[in-house]
Amino acid sequence: MLLRKKKSISIIFCIALLISGCTDIKVKEDRKIDTSIEANEKISFILDRSTIKDVEDAQNIEVKIEKCIDKALKKLDSPVQTISAESFRNTAFPDMDYLSVPSSPDSLMTLLKSSAFKERIKPLGLRYLLLLHQEYSIEEKKTLGGCTGTLYGPFCLAFVKWDNETRMSACILDLDKVCDAGEVVAKAIGHPWLAVVWIVPIGLPAFTEEPACNALGKQVATFIAGNRRKKQ
Repeated sequence: MLLRKKKSISIIFCIALLISGCTDIKVKEDRKIDTSIEANEKISFILDRSTIKDVEDAQNIEVKIEKCIDKALKKLDSPVQTISAESFRNTAFPDMDYLSVPSSPDSLMTLLKSSAFKERIKPLGLRYLLLLHQEYSIEEKKTLGGCTGTLYGPFCLAFVKWDNETRMSACILDLDKVCDAGEVVAKAIGHPWLAVVWIVPIGLPAFTEEPACNALGKQVATFIAGNRRKKQ
């Protein structure tokens, strides 16, 4: 009888393993002007650090989102070239350390209206500057179960499920028209869970950072390319 109970519990949680732990992707864009890009024009990036205080974390996030967008742009029929955020900072703000570089939309738009600043970054051949942003949050949704003693030792049946969300966005600044061209936002909402059956923990993670990053990259490429078709 005990063996049958164990098998029943295992079957139930194997089914749960197949239907739980999923990740939902949501993408939207807010377009303010038409966009396009010529073969000799490039884009670059800068990370909004308002919610990230650790320099190493900020730089890692910046590079990760850069790679996702760069990968998507390279799949266009006419690939778009990118300039790394580090290269942009070294050219635009050569005397500033990482934390001192302006990274808000207002401060960057003010600089882009300056003829001296525009002349300084002219050698980069930039058409768009992407202000990147990332947020991560966790919300517990359900917890139940507990442990008790039995003739066969401790028996535990516990279940916890939560939501974790990664939100990434790119505010797209048009350096030619000196205006905000719009914004692309990608959200990945994961539904991981963890259970304990008898004394054995099982569960299923739901990763959100990579799916959000890939979704953002694809949508940014579509946004910037205008009417260019993407390769299948």
